[in-house]
Amino acid sequence: MKSKHTAIIRRFFVLSVVLALFEIFLCNYTSFTTAPKIETLDTSVIQSEGNVACENGSLIISSDSSLIIDEPPSYTRAIIIEQKQAYKEAVNPVEVILGIKDVTQSLNYESVRDRLTPATGKPLIMSITPYKKLYSVRIGYGGITEPLTVNAIKTANAVPFSFSFLRFFVLFAMIGFVIVVQEKNWDNILYRSKNPRQRLILQCIALICTIAASLWLCPEKTAAYDPEVRNTADPYAMTFDAFQKDQMYLDLDVDQKLLEVENVYDRTLRDESGAFAYWDLALYDGHYYCYFGVAPVLTMYYPFYWISGKLPTIAFASFIFCTLAIFFFCQLIITLVNRFVRHCNFLLLCLAIPTSVACCGVFYVLNISNTYTLPLAAGLCYLFLCLWTGITATMSRKMRKRIMLLILSGVSLSLCAMSRPGMALGALILAPFYLQILLAKKQPMKYKISQAAAFLIPVLLGGVFILTYNYMRFGSVLDFGQTYQLTVSDIHGNSLSLMSFFPMLIHYFLQLPRTRALFPYFEANFCVIYNYGKYTYLADTIGVFTYPLIPAGMLLMPLTFRRIRSAFSLKKWFIILCFGISLMIAWQDFCLGGAITRYVIDFLPLLVILSVLVLLSAVDIDHGSKTKNRICAIIFAGSLFISFLLTIGVRDSILMKYHSEIYEAVENMIVFWK
Repeated sequence: MKSKHTAIIRRFFVLSVVLALFEIFLCNYTSFTTAPKIETLDTSVIQSEGNVACENGSLIISSDSSLIIDEPPSYTRAIIIEQKQAYKEAVNPVEVILGIKDVTQSLNYESVRDRLTPATGKPLIMSITPYKKLYSVRIGYGGITEPLTVNAIKTANAVPFSFSFLRFFVLFAMIGFVIVVQEKNWDNILYRSKNPRQRLILQCIALICTIAASLWLCPEKTAAYDPEVRNTADPYAMTFDAFQKDQMYLDLDVDQKLLEVENVYDRTLRDESGAFAYWDLALYDGHYYCYFGVAPVLTMYYPFYWISGKLPTIAFASFIFCTLAIFFFCQLIITLVNRFVRHCNFLLLCLAIPTSVACCGVFYVLNISNTYTLPLAAGLCYLFLCLWTGITATMSRKMRKRIMLLILSGVSLSLCAMSRPGMALGALILAPFYLQILLAKKQPMKYKISQAAAFLIPVLLGGVFILTYNYMRFGSVLDFGQTYQLTVSDIHGNSLSLMSFFPMLIHYFLQLPRTRALFPYFEANFCVIYNYGKYTYLADTIGVFTYPLIPAGMLLMPLTFRRIRSAFSLKKWFIILCFGISLMIAWQDFCLGGAITRYVIDFLPLLVILSVLVLLSAVDIDHGSKTKNRICAIIFAGSLFISFLLTIGVRDSILMKYHSEIYEAVENMIVFWK
C-alpha cells in the first residue's frame, strides 16, 4: 500500500514539474524578451471611425466603431486595451477585431485577432507578428449596445507574462485523476446497485448536475400581473390572463385590415396590407390564440400566482422545469442501468450521467429561454418524470408503490402532451415494460387491470382535456392551432411526406457545426440543400452526430443485439423503440416544422438513452477490457466537452449575459497562443 502511495506521489511531483514547464515555456512563449517595453499611447495619436468621443483622456464608444493607430512603435508585438462597458446586471459581450497593415499587406487591414469580451475592466491582450515594418493598427468594435470606455491602449514588445493557475490546476486535476485510477485500478470497479457508497456517489453526481442549472438563474424572476396591462412578450402570461377572464382567446385587439386580407397566413399578403399583426400567435375566427402547450400555464403560472401574487418570467419558469428535468433524467439513467446493464463499469457510469445531461438538450433550453423553449423545458421535465416513474414502477415488487408510480407516470405523460405533443411520443418506449406486466402469467388478472388503469386513466383524462381544449378554441378536437400561426410562411402547406425523410436525416443527424472566427470556433450551422420540393423552414441547427456519443451508440447496436439471444428481449425492444421512435418524431417535426435546433431536442434524449445503454453494454460484454473502457471514456468525455463548448459559445445566451467570466476564463485557458 505504501509503495502505491509513494508511486502516486512521485508521479504527481513529475506531473507538476512538467505542467509548470509547459505553462512557462509553451503557454507563455510570446512573453520572452530581453528588455520588456510597454508604452501607453496618447489619445491624440489615436484616430477614430464611428461614434467615438474623448473625455478626460478616455475614449467613449457609443456604437460600432474603429480606433486606428498609424505608425505605432516599431517594436509593437502586442496590443493591450484597458476598457470597461457600462452595464447593470446583464453583460452584452463586445467583439473586438484587431487588424494590421505591414509589408505583406500594406493596402488593406488584415484581421489577425478576433475576440469576444465582456469588457468588465480586465485588460484585453492580443499579440501580433507583423512582417518587417508595422504601418498601422486598427481596433474594430462590434455589437456595442451600451457605452464602452477605453481608458488606455498600450503597445508592448511582448505579451506580459501570466502564469495561468486555472489551466495548471485543471490539467493537474484531470491527469492526476487518471494516474490515481491507474494506480488503484479504479477502472475495474463494477457497479453494484445495492452498494450504499456507490449509490451515494451517483446521487451526489446527480445533485451536482442539478445544482449546475443555477448558473442560468436570472435576476428577473417575477412579473406583476395586471388585468389591464397586456404582456405581449409572454404568450403564457396572456393565456393566464385569458383564463382569468373566462375566455379561450387572448385579450388582444385584432386590426380590421388583417381580417380583410384574402389569406392572412400568407406573409407577403399580410405585409402588403399594412395591417398590424402580433407575430407568431394563432389568428382564428377574429381572435388571437396561443398555440403553445398549456401545461406551463396550469402547472407553473397558476401555482406561482397563488403563492406569490405574481407571475414567473419565462426564464424563471424554464429554469424550474429544466432543474427538475436534470434531476429526473439522472435518476432515469441510473434506473435504466440497474435494469439492463449487469456488469457496468462504475467509473464509466459516473461519467455517463453528466454526459447524458449535457447532451440531452436541457442546457440548450436553459441557455436560450424564450417563448419557444419554455414548452421544451416543460416537456422534458414531464417526459423524464414519466419514463423514470414508469420504469421504476415495473421494477417495484410492492403493489401499492407500483400503482402510485404508474399514476404519476400517466399524469406526467398527459402534462408532457400538454406541453409538447410531439415529444410525448417518446413515452412509447415504455410499451415493452407495460406489455410485460400485462402478459405476465403469474400475476392475477385484477392486478393487471389495476396497474393498467393506474396508468391509462390519467392518460385518458389528459387526452380528453386536450381534445376538449382544442375544440373550445378551434372547433376541432384534433386542431392544436399551429396552422393558424402568423409566421414566416403559411403553415397549411406543411404536411407529412416520405420525400422529406432523407433531408431530415441530413439536417437532424448529419449536419455538423460550422466554423466561426470567435472562440470556441464552431457553432450551430445553417445549411440549405435545395432538394426539398417545397418551402421548408430552416434555421441554425446542430445535428445529433455532433456528439460522438450518438454515432458510437448507433454503430454498436448490432453488437448489443448479438449478445441478446431471445427475440423477445425487453432490452432489445427497448433499444429498437428508442431508435425507431426517434426517427418518427424527427420525421414528423421536419415535415410539419422544418429544421432548427429546438426541434432536435424532441427526440435527442431518446438517442442519448439508447447510446448510453449500448456503450455501457458494449463494455459489459468484456468488462475486463481496459481498452474498451478507455475508448468508451473518451467518447463520453469528448461528447461532454463538445456540449460544454457549444453551450458557453452562444453569444446572445443567458450564460453569456450573466456569467461571461466563464467564457472568458475557458478561452484564456484553452487558447494560450493569443
